[in-house]
Amino acid sequence: MINGDSDEDVEKDKRSSSGNMPPRKLMTIKESDSKRSTQLEEKLSNMEMIRKLFKNKAYKYLVLTLSVLFFSISGIQYWITDYFIEVLGEPEKRVHIYFGVTAITSPIGGALLSGYWGSKIGGYGSKYALPSAIFAGVICCITAVPVPFLDNFVFVICCIWIMLFCGGFILPIVTGVMLTTVEPEMRT
Repeated sequence: MINGDSDEDVEKDKRSSSGNMPPRKLMTIKESDSKRSTQLEEKLSNMEMIRKLFKNKAYKYLVLTLSVLFFSISGIQYWITDYFIEVLGEPEKRVHIYFGVTAITSPIGGALLSGYWGSKIGGYGSKYALPSAIFAGVICCITAVPVPFLDNFVFVICCIWIMLFCGGFILPIVTGVMLTTVEPEMRT
């Protein structure tokens, strides 16, 4: 027995050397310790990368921006159908059709326009990238304000369409800018 192997392990090694399986490589204590220290060094380097990310203000703010965007859009997509049915008194079938079309077309349209606009202004490193996203965010907020005060289903669904469109427009730009603020070796 080497390195604390049991009799069963030794028997398995003998069987594997005679069969198709390659024999198990036995490690010495020094090899085992060096392997552990290498793993510790990798973990330390990961911790250093995390520290760098937390020190990167632009990255932190953009992550928070995306978190708020996802939280808001998830809330809209989850609750708006109930709002239409319970508060506005619209028929369920009509609500599901209108909101289904809205939820599919608006973010896709926003993302497509965002990709076109991003290439038009020179990419995510352009000085116009974040102002474009901020402009879309302002439009989104302006269209969100009247929604709770309105009783007209068509006008509310149009406001929701604009809000989801703006969210779809913001997402690729903010994600691209966020990735450009991170050092290349940390993007994996």
